[in-house]
Amino acid sequence: MKQKFSLPLKAKIKTIVISMMVLVLPFVCLYIIFGRELFTGNRPWLLVLFLANYSFLRSVFLMPVYTELLDDRIEVKLLLTKLVFYLPQCKVTKIDKDFYNHMTKTFNSKGLFGYTCNLRSEDEGFVRMYCRNEEDLALVETPQGKKYIINLI
Repeated sequence: MKQKFSLPLKAKIKTIVISMMVLVLPFVCLYIIFGRELFTGNRPWLLVLFLANYSFLRSVFLMPVYTELLDDRIEVKLLLTKLVFYLPQCKVTKIDKDFYNHMTKTFNSKGLFGYTCNLRSEDEGFVRMYCRNEEDLALVETPQGKKYIINLI
């Protein structure tokens, strides 16, 4: 079974245009303001812009696209990669929203494709969340001790 989300063409074009504006427009504005001095004397601005662009790209490319439940594994497809959890090795527990409401969010992105969060609490430790919506959630614990919150179908 697969839970998949597909954007219409108009939304894809809008996403690309907005992404390019977010990534390129600040550099153009600063170049207009500072001219060539932007690259020689104002390097802290460049560092801030590069960090902001890195954060934006990280939040976009880690968005979950679909979750697929197979016989021996669960696959969570992200935009650039996928997470694979082998069922015999991983512990899967159904949870609800109350499970993570008390946790501290160290990174949070609610975007076009879904939710991506890094959560931390004293009880659970560090937990990553990759889900399409906040329904049918499951906590997956890997043999290495990593914890993930994903959607189950």
